[in-house]
Amino acid sequence: MLEKELWTIKYAPKKESDIVGNPNAVKVIKEFLTKWSSKNEIKALLLLGPPGCGKTSSTNVLAKLNRFDVIEINASDVRNKKSIEEKLIPSLATRTIKKGVNKLYLIDEVDGLSGNQDRGGLSAMLKMVKLSKFPIIFTANNVHDKKFRSLRDKRSGIKIVKFQKIKNPTIVKVLQKICIAEKIQADPKALTEIAINVNNDLRSAINDLQAVCEGKKKLTLSDVRKIQQVRDTEKNIFEVLNIIFKNKDIQTCNRAVSMLDIDWGLLLHWVNEILPYHKVSSRTLFKSYKALSKADLIYNAIASNPEKISWSMLPYFIDIISSGVSLPIKNENKSHFVQYFRYSPSNFLNKMYASRSGELMNIVNKIRKKLKSSPEEIITKHLPFIALILKKRSPQSEYLKKFYELDRREITFIKNII
Repeated sequence: MLEKELWTIKYAPKKESDIVGNPNAVKVIKEFLTKWSSKNEIKALLLLGPPGCGKTSSTNVLAKLNRFDVIEINASDVRNKKSIEEKLIPSLATRTIKKGVNKLYLIDEVDGLSGNQDRGGLSAMLKMVKLSKFPIIFTANNVHDKKFRSLRDKRSGIKIVKFQKIKNPTIVKVLQKICIAEKIQADPKALTEIAINVNNDLRSAINDLQAVCEGKKKLTLSDVRKIQQVRDTEKNIFEVLNIIFKNKDIQTCNRAVSMLDIDWGLLLHWVNEILPYHKVSSRTLFKSYKALSKADLIYNAIASNPEKISWSMLPYFIDIISSGVSLPIKNENKSHFVQYFRYSPSNFLNKMYASRSGELMNIVNKIRKKLKSSPEEIITKHLPFIALILKKRSPQSEYLKKFYELDRREITFIKNII
């Protein structure tokens, strides 16, 4: 193995005994593959569990051991009926050219589908299960939404296999093995901190470990807390946005904004990004944008000439950006849930405030080709890790550039994340 290789790849499970956690789920996958027949009542599995719990890695290991060629597909890439019928279903009758090797379709993130077109995609996937002469394994984090009822139907030919979160002590043991292999002296408290920070996501834990160990042979608790600062800021902004747009108490909103530890200009861009997604009337939206424009004028006046324009104007900015913008929306009394992480990360990551969301998604799509993660996971978990590596000149950073096929502009963009 190359020394500069990504540790999630370098230390990925190679045999069944390498898989950690979820022994019952692993047993079900193994039996499904070893006893596979197109005549079986169960033709597909739906692996259900949180990110980083081993759904995809377990499938790849067991498939290889049972001589299956894995064809990995992200559900978002074939999200409608037409694309599935044109791209996937014709291949269901095509055998592999390797003698004695069968095909296995691994379709990730089916719970990422949404909307009418995607519901057509789900029905096409069910058709694919019925027609397939090859085993199919779907993965999902959560399929409790009504639109996925068809996947949970016993008549679908799909069996649900539940994966549980990997416990922190198990994650720590994996990290300890990696440290021993890499000859890194690690403080047990630092490894425990990594495990706690990633919310039982083993893949993210390994990524964080590699990020903080870059160029080191000794890992301390303070090293780990550097990468967590990025996630704390992100978590903080989501909490504040929820307070701004859901709490009608003006003092509570203002206090939340005043305690937010990010650049005020960044907050302006974030609020501007998410306003249209609250699904209110055009009149209400006009009032909110009018308040936002006033906040923008005050902020730019302060930032452009702080010596002449006192920062004592900041309370006015805080009052307008919180209560002034959100009160018209709250007063309309239309409850609409907004997933802020879906719309605002481009502004969080772009500290120059330029409109470059397209560039961000180009980067995300490049990374998705290499990692089996959702766009949200890449933005919130992987990009901070990649940014830490790229900031240093090292064989590891050079490897990442080539591995993800990043050009100079994209590298500069990622470096500015943290």
